[in-house]
Parts: sequence; C-alpha cells; structure tokens
Amino acid sequence: MYENIRPLKVNIISDVHYYSREMGYTGKAFDKTNATASNEMVHSKEILEALMHQLSKDDADIVLVSGDLTNKAERPSHEGIIKLLRELKENGKKVYVITATHDFTDHNLTYCYEGDEKKTVPAVTREELRKLYDEFGPSEAISVHEDSMSYVVQLCDGYRLFALNDDRNHKGASGFSDDCFAWISEQIEDAKKNGQFIIPM
Repeated sequence: MYENIRPLKVNIISDVHYYSREMGYTGKAFDKTNATASNEMVHSKEILEALMHQLSKDDADIVLVSGDLTNKAERPSHEGIIKLLRELKENGKKVYVITATHDFTDHNLTYCYEGDEKKTVPAVTREELRKLYDEFGPSEAISVHEDSMSYVVQLCDGYRLFALNDDRNHKGASGFSDDCFAWISEQIEDAKKNGQFIIPM
C-alpha cells in the first residue's frame, strides 16, 4: 500500500517566540523582563529573518511551524511573524501553522514597556487566532476540530498533516479534551484506511 509513496522532505520550526520591538525594548522594566526571558527579545526580528531566508533557499517545499509563535500574544508580534511567514510563501514554500499557549492569554492582556514602566495592553485573544492564521493551513483542512482548532491537511499524495493544538483540555490544564481525542482517533483511522502516512505537529 505504501511502496509507491515518494519520500517527503519538510522543515520544522517551533517556539520562535517572536517579539516586536514596537512593544518597547529599553528601560529598567524591559531589562528586568529580558534578563529572565528564555528567548532573544531585542533581536528577535533579525534572527527570524535570517532563519526565513535560510528556509527559503532549502530544497524542502513544506515548512511546519508549531507554536509558540509570539512572546506573549502581543498583536504587533503576531503581525510581524505573519509577515515573515507570508514572505516564505511568496518564495514558493507551503507553510502550515499551529498555535499554542504563548499566542493568546486567558485574561486577554499582555505587556508593553515605556521608559522604566511595564504596562498592560490588550493581547490577541484565542478566538482571533483561527482567523489570523487561517491562510497557513486551516483554510486547506480536510477536517477540523473546532474547539481545539486542530486540523488535518492532505499535504500531498500519501501524506496527511495532523496539526494538533493542545493549549487546553477543559480541565484547567494543557492537553486534549476527550472530544478531541475521539476526533484524533477518527482521523487516524481514516488516514490508515486511505493508506496515508501521518505527520503529527
């Protein structure tokens, strides 16, 4: 069943934590945050531009991007990473995205830095994420689990991408709900029945 399926080459990037300098990048409050950050905040844009340039030159025509895409759900950070992903598509790559917990906040607030002050500002909400990233996978989906925003895409002959979002399980933690597990099981059975390799993300 699988012997005539050609090998598939993909690039996978994860946890890019893009931070837009529009949110502020100087002053005591920012320095305190930056000192304990797990990602490079100040030069985030330049680092990711270099990565996207490298990916655009690679011979793999598919790029999988798993969250966290932004630092802490800042709207300018989402706008910045979307611009870079669109440029990657313009260079002929197929780009598929799944978001995660750093891409929204439960209280819909995030932070900016002005001088020595740290201020709260509106964040991108979880409900907005589907529309923001619809062009990077969900619009091509052959099946979608609406509550979790997980989806399945037919990448090409013989391969299905399972883009699985585990940002909440409705029990107060990250993970999959029982309903999402049931949907995943159904999609696995359908892929097996149709002789498809499964690529999980």
